[in-house]
This record gives sequence, structure tokens and C-alpha cells, in this order.
Amino acid sequence: MGGKGAPNAQRRMLFYSLVLIVAVVYYMLYGGGSEPEQASVPLPVPQQPKQAESLAKVDPEVLTGVRDTTRDDRALLEPAPLEHLMAQAGLLVYGDLEQFGLDRGDWIELTASAEERRGDPVYVIGTLKWLEPVSDSRGYRVRAEIEDEDGRAWNAVVVTEPFELIPGDVVKAAGFFFKHYDMLRPDRSTSSGPLIVGEELLRSAFRIEPVTALREDLFVRVRDYDMSEAGRPIDTPEFYELLSYVSTAPEEELFPPEVELVEYSATELHRHTDRHRGKRMRVSGLLAHAEKVLLGPRGENPLGIPHVWKLWLSSYSGISLVFTFEDASDFVIREHVIDADGIFFRRYAYENQRGRPNIAAVVIARKVERYVHAEHPISPFLIWIILGVITIGGVLMWLGGKRDRASEIVARKRRIQRQKKLTRLPGNLGGPPPDAPPTSPSDDRDDGPNTSGGANPGSVAGPKQAPGPPGAAT
Repeated sequence: MGGKGAPNAQRRMLFYSLVLIVAVVYYMLYGGGSEPEQASVPLPVPQQPKQAESLAKVDPEVLTGVRDTTRDDRALLEPAPLEHLMAQAGLLVYGDLEQFGLDRGDWIELTASAEERRGDPVYVIGTLKWLEPVSDSRGYRVRAEIEDEDGRAWNAVVVTEPFELIPGDVVKAAGFFFKHYDMLRPDRSTSSGPLIVGEELLRSAFRIEPVTALREDLFVRVRDYDMSEAGRPIDTPEFYELLSYVSTAPEEELFPPEVELVEYSATELHRHTDRHRGKRMRVSGLLAHAEKVLLGPRGENPLGIPHVWKLWLSSYSGISLVFTFEDASDFVIREHVIDADGIFFRRYAYENQRGRPNIAAVVIARKVERYVHAEHPISPFLIWIILGVITIGGVLMWLGGKRDRASEIVARKRRIQRQKKLTRLPGNLGGPPPDAPPTSPSDDRDDGPNTSGGANPGSVAGPKQAPGPPGAAT
């Protein structure tokens, strides 16, 4: 048995060895190393819906009777033009003024050339000095005065009451330029400056210069150590400053080529937030959700960039929340794994879809890329050679096994035939001995019962006598 089973055991060992070699080669080719890179074939970009035409229409003919050349003219508001602009301002929705060519107003130009600019869409950002609701025959409106960064006064009339705005807040007034107007303040003094008729006042912020270096004390006021602190809004001044730095800093300063970018898990960032705050890193995960959102109320923020991409990355270690200006419309939710390279900001507490509190690591990313397997340096031709050798070896093993099985069948038939031949030889398996005389059928004859009481002739009692001549006595 051992001699016959040895070739089979050797073949099995050879087969298992080849299988192991195939597994090792596959791991070296496809599992040994991978790196993020852009997809070779770009995915189709979803078409953005075209914005509908605005309902607001300013009629220049209505504004022809407006005068502001003298002091008396600047103290009056013409009823018909004012009501016309208020009605059109009430029809504005987000994005309409941008369609009309919204531009930041120039105080000197608007006061010096008011006739040419009347009805143009303009905006101003400044500090809210005071506001006062007014309701009369012309309808409900809110009067306000805004002081710009140069200390000059701007007047505003809006048709929607501001929400939670108090004097001292930085606001934005956007609408149609009416005239150079001397507005009466609550203390009976006058505010002389351009008058803007708009839809509402928005909370805003003064624009900041592009940040090219991080301040050492930037994160001193960032607090995220418990659920209450982590649940505070993300869009703080520190957030905008960090976002400006990540988006405008030189590439070699943000990601030095001599420094390897380390990938951190969400769990590590959750547990040691102070240790990693402000550190350059990479986070990865399956894209759970992606959306292009307004940065700040109606896009009002210190950067002046209205939109930002917001990506939720899910991994075995937790959730990462990534903010980036990079276009992420090509990524497929719940299908693509994303690598985000940037700077860790803070922890953020939110409520998931099941109504349970959760923690996400907030990262401001410069680059977001789809994670794909990198092509191995071994050429495809060499890979096919290796696979061909393995295939030929498997075929040869199969043919050798087939030949061995045929030989075994022939040998088995020969053994069976030899065994049958041995069973037919004298003296084997109960046959007569080799020296026994031949027997005849008469030896087994029975002469009937013995009436004389002796043994029957031919029985075992004695030899059978030859018969005598006829008539002889018995």
C-alpha cells in the first residue's frame, strides 16, 4: 500500500505547491502595493439644471423722474419709483441678482453718477449701525444704515425683516441702486449715501486676504472635547482661515515632497484631537454622501466663495467629514473609495439618520482622489508567461495522472486473471489431491437395503466382490 500510494502523495504535494505559487504570484501582482490616482476614464458629469429666468424686471422708464442733485432732492423719496423697486425686490430669489450682473458698489461713483447707475444691481458689506421697521401706505419695509470698511454710510430699504440681526453685526445689503439719499436716523440726524432697495439683509463677514501661512495661535479657541463643544457650528473664523490656507498655499509648502504623507484613521483623530490638530494627513473611506453646499448663509463668508464640496467618508474606524473646493461631481456614492489629503481641524458631533449622536473627524482637504489599484511594474507580457507556465504544468499533471490511472486499470485486470488461473489448478480451493485415482459413476451406486443384516455390498463395510458364474451359490 505504501509503495502504490507514494506517487499519488507526491502528485498531491506538487499540486498544492503550484496552487501556493499561484497565490503568491497573484498577491505580488495585485495585492502587494496600490496607490491612489485619478480614474483613467472620467465618469460623466451630471448636468446642472439651468436657472430659471428671474421674475424681477426693473423698468427704467419708472426711474426717469428720480432726482438727487440737490439737498432737497436727496431728502425726498419718490413714491412710484420706490414702490416699483420694492415690488421687484420682493420677487428676487437666490441667484437672480448674479444673473443681472451683481457688482460691489463704489460709493464715490454711485453718488457722483447716480443718473447712469440708477436701477443697477449692487451690494455692500459693512457694519449694521441701526435698523427700523416701517409700515405705512407703501407697505411694510425695514430701513437700515450700514457703515463700510472705509467708514462711509450706506442706506438700505429691504422688504423682508432681518432674522436675528443686531447693530454691530457684519451684514450684506444687495439690491437695486435707487438714488443718493439723506436718510433720517432715529436720533433725527441724517445719513447721506447711496440707497439700495433689496429683498433682505444677510449676515456676512468682511473679506480676508488669502492666507499663505498658519498662525501659531490659530487653534487656541477651538474646543471639541465633549459633545456640547463638538456640536458647535463648524463655520467659525478659524475654519475660514484654515480653508483659505489649504486652498491658496503653495503645493510644496502644504505637502513637502520630502515628508511622507501619513494616513490616519478616524478613531485616532477622535481620541487624540489635540495631538493631530493642524497636522497634514490623509483620510480614506467609502463615499457615503457628497453634496455641493453654500458656504455660510446664502454663500456669505469671508472668502467670497459661495460653494464648497462636503464629503462624508465611512470606514471601519469611523466617519470623516471632508470640506474641499475640488470638484467631486465625478465620484459615485457608496461605490468609490476616496483619499483626501489635507489638514485636520476638529471633531464634529452630529445626529445620524437613526437619531443617535455620532462623531466625525473634520478635515480641510486640498486634494480628493478616487482610490484605485496601481498597475504593477511587471509587464503584462511577463504575467502571461507565468500564467502560461502554470497552465502547462497543470495540463501535464492531468495527463500524467490519466496515464497512471490507465496503467493501474491494466495491472488490476492482470491480477484478477492470474487469481482466476490459480483457482483452477488441482489441490487448490478444495479440489482432489494430485495422486487420487480417477473415479467412475458406478462407485457411487446404491444396491438397496441389506436384508441379511450385513453391510451392503460396496459399502464402507468391505470391498465389493466380483460376481460368480451363473448358477453358483451366493
